[in-house]
Amino acid sequence: MIFDFDKDPENPALKQLFTWRDRLVIDCQRENLFNKIGDEICFRSRFITYLNLSEEPQIGEDGKAFLPKGTRITFYTIQNSRGERFYPVYTDAAELNKWNAGETYKPKKVINTFDDLMPILKANAAFAGIVINPMSDNYVLPRNVVQGWTDRKAALIKFVKEQQEKAKQTNDKH
Repeated sequence: MIFDFDKDPENPALKQLFTWRDRLVIDCQRENLFNKIGDEICFRSRFITYLNLSEEPQIGEDGKAFLPKGTRITFYTIQNSRGERFYPVYTDAAELNKWNAGETYKPKKVINTFDDLMPILKANAAFAGIVINPMSDNYVLPRNVVQGWTDRKAALIKFVKEQQEKAKQTNDKH
């Protein structure tokens, strides 16, 4: 999670994939696109979101921001017609600006990676999942999909590390 950033993320590749999603009619194409969207979200995308903090982030000696002990974090949610609550995240500032927190709130804008989002879901059992760009793309990721992508990402990273280790061992023998 990044606080107080100078440049908003843009995620043009993910936005393009969302555009293609609405045009595909063949199921195998949709499945392939779903995998591409998952990879983009898991490995490359950065999301903007709002949250409320009872204390301002502090800067440590290492220059990194941290929250003081006892800081209360309140997450904004969006509720669907079935009463399920989702954590909204946005691909860019234009998408974020489509949602209005209202004048009474002074939310903190933060950047999250996919890896930042899983602990938020785990800590908040009331969240049914994540929704990306709820005011336009409305890409809903139920909790089980986020967990599946998390598991898939971990397995892929493990596989790549094992292959790198095998290649290193082979090179060391020669």
